[in-house]
Amino acid sequence: MYRDHAAICRTLGRIDDTIFEIKSGKRTSVSFLNEFVCSLEVLLRAHIDEEDNILFPAVDTSLCAETHAQLLEKFRLILFRDDGKAIQQSLGLARALCEQQSSLKVRYAELGFEESC
Repeated sequence: MYRDHAAICRTLGRIDDTIFEIKSGKRTSVSFLNEFVCSLEVLLRAHIDEEDNILFPAVDTSLCAETHAQLLEKFRLILFRDDGKAIQQSLGLARALCEQQSSLKVRYAELGFEESC
């Protein structure tokens, strides 16, 4: 799971770098951006599936009620720290990436290419 987080962070960094390069005119093609967004989608789907089907059920069955409640409270505090600004920024980035991915798929279809991911 830790390696998943590191890979997700690296991929987000590559996406951020590529967006900067496109905006600054250093890069004119969005193909790298599409590749990184597709990679992020694959990483997130696998990671979330692992959490939902392995990690969370294991935690639910192995912790006592008091510890489970404390853990949930810590997650709640993380989610709402800084009035949720950090989470909202992350969700905004994810939403923007999804919109970008959707527009790339439409553009590829207009150009006659098959979806790349």
